[in-house]
Amino acid sequence: MRQTIMSKRPRKRRRRLDDSKQTALLNAAIEEVAERGLEAFSIQRVASQAGITRGLVYYYWDDREELMGDVVEHFRAILSDAFQKWGAPTDRTSYWLGIETVYGQAFRSLASKPHHLEFFRRLIESAPQAPEPVKATINDARTSMLRLLEMGQELGAVRTDLPISLLLEATFALAGASDAWAIRQVATGVEATSCISATLRLVRSTIQAAPQEPVHQEATAFQRFDLDEPRSANQENNDGRS
Repeated sequence: MRQTIMSKRPRKRRRRLDDSKQTALLNAAIEEVAERGLEAFSIQRVASQAGITRGLVYYYWDDREELMGDVVEHFRAILSDAFQKWGAPTDRTSYWLGIETVYGQAFRSLASKPHHLEFFRRLIESAPQAPEPVKATINDARTSMLRLLEMGQELGAVRTDLPISLLLEATFALAGASDAWAIRQVATGVEATSCISATLRLVRSTIQAAPQEPVHQEATAFQRFDLDEPRSANQENNDGRS
């Protein structure tokens, strides 16, 4: 896939930046975030590292936040393309197999490039304070995850006993935390394969449907939990005798 980070947003000047310069700029921006974080991102350093002028960067991007957003979007698009090539799963088995395959390939690709791996760790940890263009891309990723969860529910692969909004929040947070953990482990020399396996087991054990769980049976008002009704003395006694 050709590396392109030209913004899709309307611009007054739409001349394409040379592909070789785009690649150099992309790599320089990744290294900048990996080494210094989003907060210290400097267009001056990125331009110098890429061998282009600062003015040329501003010719195509309004500010550093817009450039950062497009760099993050570049990676999101790669992952999105990978899922599209996966093809539509037909049952719960092919659903989980596809997720394991795509995630495994994506993480191994990152692990082979230390700067890319560190870029993602920095991104995950800085997400709450990220610039608006970066947050917009993160929100796109959340939307993609929602569609993935809904597909899993339709196939009986993802649990339906909890509201989908709660599943989305929990899965997104858990995926981010486990990815950050896996990245730190790989940085210390742990094999990527074992980190991938642990991360997938954690996420899957949290959201997968039980084998007997029917599709489209979402709990309401905590009906599967005795949170609203106090337990009687007889119930407590029966539990004690069981």
